[in-house]
Amino acid sequence: MGDIIKTGFKLFLITAVAAMALGLTNAATANRIEEQAEISRKEAKLEVLPLASEFEKLDFIDNEQNHPMILEVHEGIADGERKGYTFRVLSEGFKYMELYIGIDLLGHISGVNVVYQRETPGLGTRATAPAYTSQFIGLPVLNVFNLVRIAPDVNEIQAISGATVSSGAIVNAINAVVEFYTMLLKEG
Repeated sequence: MGDIIKTGFKLFLITAVAAMALGLTNAATANRIEEQAEISRKEAKLEVLPLASEFEKLDFIDNEQNHPMILEVHEGIADGERKGYTFRVLSEGFKYMELYIGIDLLGHISGVNVVYQRETPGLGTRATAPAYTSQFIGLPVLNVFNLVRIAPDVNEIQAISGATVSSGAIVNAINAVVEFYTMLLKEG
């Protein structure tokens, strides 16, 4: 019985020391990790709205209720002038994916950047690649887009064969942005 207590106490001490070391490491690196995350977010916004050089976050009170996929909206600015908007969006394919989508002042998609995804390797990941997302660049955001399996027509996007769910997740994210933009930002 005494050996069990000694072993349990040793394991408790090892666990306590390890937990304290992890806590200290987290405290020492948390600020640096957040700085790197902020740099990555700015790079993603610059990629989808390259005319802007700085970004101001816009607050929308009803965003969570009426537009749950949209996490953040930023106004892109350069030389004191508005250049468009960036949207950080969470969409769901087989797993969830996080995207940045840009819309310029003419009401065209200026960029789509999938910054995080866990789609099926080799199939779903093809829908997150620039070869697929670049087809949205320059399209006007007049209406929502429809996903089709055949040759696309106006406001239609062809799904990647075998990756319809992932293709649909990106189209759903863009449609959420189109709806949000049309309802709340288009008029300025």
